[in-house]
Amino acid sequence: MRGLGEFCPSFMQEPVARRLSAPYCHRMSNINEEFGRNVKRLRLSLGSSQEQFATVAGVHRTYVSDIERGLKSPTLFTVDKVATALGVSPSELLEGCGTNGWRPLPDLTPFD
Repeated sequence: MRGLGEFCPSFMQEPVARRLSAPYCHRMSNINEEFGRNVKRLRLSLGSSQEQFATVAGVHRTYVSDIERGLKSPTLFTVDKVATALGVSPSELLEGCGTNGWRPLPDLTPFD
């Protein structure tokens, strides 16, 4: 069975507390950054400030800022709220996210 360290080499070099916290893996942070750029691009196309958008989306303004800078990994529930506020589908927000450098996970069945 393969461990997560094989897919994200920096994983095993980080302290346990950091491994269990927000993005430690470069690929994961790239997804967050790409997602954040999509949110910001669409928000600006609507002519909305972060504060106005946060009110409509039902999230805090600083959370919108953190998403747009790629510092947060929003839950699927939040992705749906953000997409609804932008008038797009969640899949449109995720367009282009995580498509570079990914390879499929192997069969992780614990017993063969």
